[in-house]
Amino acid sequence: MNVFSVSHGCGQCSFHLVWKPKYAFSILVGDVKSECERVFREVAEDRGFVLFALEVMPDHVHVFVGFHPTVSVSEVLQAFKGVSARRLFQRFPHLRRRYWGGHLWSRGKFFRSVGSTTDNAVKHYIECSQHGWHKTSRELEDLDPRQTRII
Repeated sequence: MNVFSVSHGCGQCSFHLVWKPKYAFSILVGDVKSECERVFREVAEDRGFVLFALEVMPDHVHVFVGFHPTVSVSEVLQAFKGVSARRLFQRFPHLRRRYWGGHLWSRGKFFRSVGSTTDNAVKHYIECSQHGWHKTSRELEDLDPRQTRII
């Protein structure tokens, strides 16, 4: 995973994103799927995003992407959805008949931050680092033994 350095700090912004075509039509097959994947890779390269994984399914898209901390999740989604819709409509005019309103992608989306630790590990670190390591062994048993510290 990439850790970006910014003035006075560093960090990692990696997200799992999922969205689907409007009306949940299964249009992402064959040449449309290949072109969609190509466009997503171009968008990532042009914008400085890091594509860790990309899967275009017939009726939805999964993207695991890293980006600079100054970029918002909404901007990343807007770039992927906006550029791909425009290019797919240009390359495949028959899509305009199905999506006569001019919107290829649905408004909905799923996003989740992805990191190298769990939420329990972060909670444990914050609780214990501020007040000393006073937790009982019983409280520590509930934590995943591999994730008791932030890496």
